[in-house]
Amino acid sequence: MFSDKTLTCRDCGASFLFTAGEQDFYRSKGFTNDPGRCFDCRQKRLQKAKSGELELGYQPEEKYNSKITSITSIKCANCGRETTIPFKPVFARPVYCKACYQQLRKNPPASTDKTSTEPENPEEEVVGTEIPKMAQISLKSN
Repeated sequence: MFSDKTLTCRDCGASFLFTAGEQDFYRSKGFTNDPGRCFDCRQKRLQKAKSGELELGYQPEEKYNSKITSITSIKCANCGRETTIPFKPVFARPVYCKACYQQLRKNPPASTDKTSTEPENPEEEVVGTEIPKMAQISLKSN
């Protein structure tokens, strides 16, 4: 199915052989492109990446190790203590100090979901929920 190909390395310009077995391996791993570097240049590039001299692709730890750009002083919405946060808050939402935030995560407040069909006051009479007896009789006769 595959036949050996001679390719040129993009780093050193040397010719290298991309064997039928390597091609089969590449396709089995889902790779659609032929390699652009010879074995030696791939190894050198890998060593540079491991030593930190070269960054390869997306580095997710950069997201977490980035500098904090702004520190904001706020009052905790729960206890009122002064605290600092590493972002600019949206004032439509409460911001808590570390202790209150951890406490709220352990014991979240009751849901304030307004989609419930139950009345807020159970003793409150709900008008229009019962079918009058005359309507029940007429429904049965149909």
